[in-house]
Amino acid sequence: MKLSSYAYVSLFGVNSLDDLKYALFANRLAKENITDPLSTESLRAAANTAKQFAAKNSWIANIFPVSRGLLSSIAPALFMSVRQMIICLDDLERKGPGLDLGDILGLVSFLREERKCKVVLLLNNEALGNDKSTFEKYLEKVVDVTLAYNVTPDESLKKADLKPDDIGTQVSACCVALGIINVRVIKKIDALVRSAKPLFEQYDQAVFVAATKSLALFCWAYHQPDDAPSFAFFRSKKSERAFGTGAGNFTTQEIAWNALLSSYDFGWVDELDLVLMKGVENGYLDPDELAGPAAKADERAKATKADGSFEDAWRLYHDSFDENEEEALNAIAASFEKNVKYISPINLNGTVRLFKELDRSEQARSMIGYYVDNRQEPRQFFDLEQYPFSGDISDPDVISAFKAKLDSFPSAPATSDMLAALKGGSWDTDTIDNLASLSTDEYYKIIANAKGEELRRIVSGCLQFDRIGNATEPMKEISKKARDALLRIALTSKINARRVAGYGIKVPSNFDTNTREPGG
Repeated sequence: MKLSSYAYVSLFGVNSLDDLKYALFANRLAKENITDPLSTESLRAAANTAKQFAAKNSWIANIFPVSRGLLSSIAPALFMSVRQMIICLDDLERKGPGLDLGDILGLVSFLREERKCKVVLLLNNEALGNDKSTFEKYLEKVVDVTLAYNVTPDESLKKADLKPDDIGTQVSACCVALGIINVRVIKKIDALVRSAKPLFEQYDQAVFVAATKSLALFCWAYHQPDDAPSFAFFRSKKSERAFGTGAGNFTTQEIAWNALLSSYDFGWVDELDLVLMKGVENGYLDPDELAGPAAKADERAKATKADGSFEDAWRLYHDSFDENEEEALNAIAASFEKNVKYISPINLNGTVRLFKELDRSEQARSMIGYYVDNRQEPRQFFDLEQYPFSGDISDPDVISAFKAKLDSFPSAPATSDMLAALKGGSWDTDTIDNLASLSTDEYYKIIANAKGEELRRIVSGCLQFDRIGNATEPMKEISKKARDALLRIALTSKINARRVAGYGIKVPSNFDTNTREPGG
């Protein structure tokens, strides 16, 4: 039997059987025009087909030039012309919620048996969700031949057709290592990496190479959340994954992700990675937010070329099952001293935990002291409340050492007078940075003890940055801490809750002012 026409319909968003029937009618093409691009001629041919059908059905001819909405309502009648066709139904797993999978398969069976059509179903079997059991139940009854299309990353990269330059080569290597086969995702990775390239020109090439690996990983995680580790996993379990301290805390899927990240040579998320994650979510990278973390990464990269990196020392621990405990720990300790300037608090915490668990507690405490004594950093560096990964700092000796170092600094130059001065715009970058470094406790004490005009100026000055469109991160931090302090003040009494609400700050109605905690 000769099949003279063809129809391709994506089920993405199709929400009823009538809509599907109408789409089959509306998308019908002559078989010889299947590969032709959309043109005036192809549109005219489709219109002629519709008119010919209408001419044979005079009751439809009377209303033929009508809107698509009306045509949808007469879809069953239009569907009468759908016969002896080649039909391709794509995106089965992305159908609208109003379209039942059983109805689709019933229609396919009808088209095959009664209308003498040849029907091809294209779908992602793993994405069917709750419909998977229905599909498998009727598969044998409806489908004659099933073929699994197991594409490889290399095949997908050929379809993506990336430029054969350094960036294309790097992106390709990342996609192969991660097993990415989605062509759209590969192209998104390539586009974002190319847009990021100019932002890294002033830094060591190693910084851009590392950023490319991170961007590929985060794009995959963001655009294919069912296949990749989540951002939450990267943020919340980085320490356990990187330093081997999370035994028993991982699901079976997370264990598999850990193995993949190890083969991808991705250790832990750092401050630069946080900016890159945000860039993936936003679709672009913020140069101002990138500058500081990228500069730190640049310093580490240059130091690595001279003395070898702290991460390299850890390879003796991660990269084998040899009985080399003494060698590995000694190498880590030696590299720790050489690279102390570039070791983050989370790296310190993981190293200390490793040494303690392997019966080197005294050496671990010595490393903490060496770290605190040799990090010539401003006061806020030792304020773990300001550290983006503070939740991963779990060792009590590390926490205690940081607090002692923080307390050893002279009182921060920021005072209630400086906070009050914000109202009149009397501030510079150093002032803002100092105020941002204050803890929420300090904000609480200052605001709670202020009176009269001073109180009004302090609160107004702190909260003004919520109204500024181009507020910097330190400015936003000032406003956030002031709001948090005011909420704590609101918990002290019912009258203070009303006072705080007067500043426009929403106070949860279920706060129990007797316990200073949310009530039941």
